[in-house]
Amino acid sequence: VLKAETPTARHSFTGLGLSMPVVLTLKATFPNIRDATEAQRQFIPAIVHGRQDVLLKGSTGSGKCASSIFTVNIC
Repeated sequence: VLKAETPTARHSFTGLGLSMPVVLTLKATFPNIRDATEAQRQFIPAIVHGRQDVLLKGSTGSGKCASSIFTVNIC
């Protein structure tokens, strides 16, 4: 039996290090997206902390494209 994860600050976009204007825009534009996917939880903090050699790999619908769009203003 798998337990559903309890959302925490780590799973929110705010907890990943995105700026508040980006988080607010994300919430306004995509109100149904509440929690970051696993791909986003790995990719976004790496970019926020300055990594430039990040390879993002995952299945369709895992949030790869959205991750890169959410962090584009950081680069």
